[in-house]
Amino acid sequence: MKRSHLKLYSIILILCAFIPHDTPNATAQKKYTVKVLIGEHTNRSSNQTWKITSSTGFLLYNPAQKIDWHWLHQPTLTISHNRGQLLINGTPYKEATLRIIPKDGYAGIDNVQYHGSFSIAQEQSKTYLINHVDLEEYVYSVLKTESWPGWPIEVNKAFAISSRSYVVAMISQMSSNRPYHVKNTNEHQTYRGMHNTNSIRAAVEQTKGMILMHNNEPALTMFDSCCGGIIPAHISDFDFQKAPYLARPYACTHCSQCRIYSWQKEVPLTEINKQIASLFDKPGMVHHIAIAQTDKAGLVTEVNIKQGNHSHTLSGKQLYSALKDIKSYCYSVERKSDKLILSGKGYGHHLGMCQWGAREMVRDGWHYKRILAFYYPGTELKKVV
Repeated sequence: MKRSHLKLYSIILILCAFIPHDTPNATAQKKYTVKVLIGEHTNRSSNQTWKITSSTGFLLYNPAQKIDWHWLHQPTLTISHNRGQLLINGTPYKEATLRIIPKDGYAGIDNVQYHGSFSIAQEQSKTYLINHVDLEEYVYSVLKTESWPGWPIEVNKAFAISSRSYVVAMISQMSSNRPYHVKNTNEHQTYRGMHNTNSIRAAVEQTKGMILMHNNEPALTMFDSCCGGIIPAHISDFDFQKAPYLARPYACTHCSQCRIYSWQKEVPLTEINKQIASLFDKPGMVHHIAIAQTDKAGLVTEVNIKQGNHSHTLSGKQLYSALKDIKSYCYSVERKSDKLILSGKGYGHHLGMCQWGAREMVRDGWHYKRILAFYYPGTELKKVV
């Protein structure tokens, strides 16, 4: 073999080793790569930058033209904008997408280390930074923030399967109008990159490739910290036709002794006004909030608010999102002098697995498979990897 051919062959091998193979159809292949949104920038802003660090440098290439690649032998990659133009270490980059592969397989962003590779995707008025990471590494990372490392492995095995099922479902249902599968926040699952927690690693490895299925499709296995004893089937504003296994027709009573099963907080009206000011077009002091309507499950669906001489009607979820001291959708509001007393049950959205309930189930001798069957009735556990 000629030396030039040998060099080209070596380059091809390097590309094959470093370029993850994303899975367009999650149930059709055995390799799963999760695209996690790490951040997004507005293209019109010129003061937003990302810095990606790797001591061994990067391989950069345009996914649309895979032969257009080069090594960057620098430890820092700075991505910025100038009048809508994407800049890579100050050099204009004209293509809509860019793939970034750290030579040693991981890189840092804002003091957080991430496995895998990255991509920059420009769509309309925004630019996205996306981490491409192996499914099992993703689940391992998520459990560090969405679980408790000190809990028994049987609990974390149930959590690992639930987290894995959820993201595989998101991969299979990925919309063509977004370049990522999930966000790195609790809007989907909280993801904070690499860590080294042996107890969680063991739970992930012992359930490797196992997900819950329904009608031969990955189940969207949502979970929250504490359900508060709410019966999910009675929730009015969720489309259970798409996920019938979330319409659990019976209550979880296992979390009833949990410290976050019920909660109460007194909040000064001045603080209430700061937090919900953005909900209104005009400024003015809020002096009264009343629950106008709840559903059969007891979740707030409508709220009346008096702001100066104005009255407003909001959804229960709007107020929940604005007031940080409301911990779930099941809550009440009472005026006491210059304060509001916020009270409620549960911690989260009341759908899927109740994490504190699962913890108590294991204490009572439940196996992880039985826990999953309780919280996701009608699903089937399968190994897909």
